[in-house]
Amino acid sequence: MPTFKDVGEPERGFVVASKGTSSGTITSPDGSTRELVSTWQTEVTELSTAAIDPALFEIPSGFRLVERIRQDPVPPLVIRLKHIYERLARRRWRA
Repeated sequence: MPTFKDVGEPERGFVVASKGTSSGTITSPDGSTRELVSTWQTEVTELSTAAIDPALFEIPSGFRLVERIRQDPVPPLVIRLKHIYERLARRRWRA
């Protein structure tokens, strides 16, 4: 459960620099634990009052809506065929 602690009077205006830290504990399947700490920092390096190019908001011509983005690469065809063969072989032995 995230917790936040405000220190002092809240600042007003735009954020030009920000630092953050998060920490947590990961428990491995063997029961061992590991503490993880992440820190990050961002800083505004340029401000402008110029108009934003409308083309930045146009949908690219090759855009395609997908249900989800695959995180793992697609295995080679030989591996996929092997998995199909093994699945069929297991079914045959059970029947």
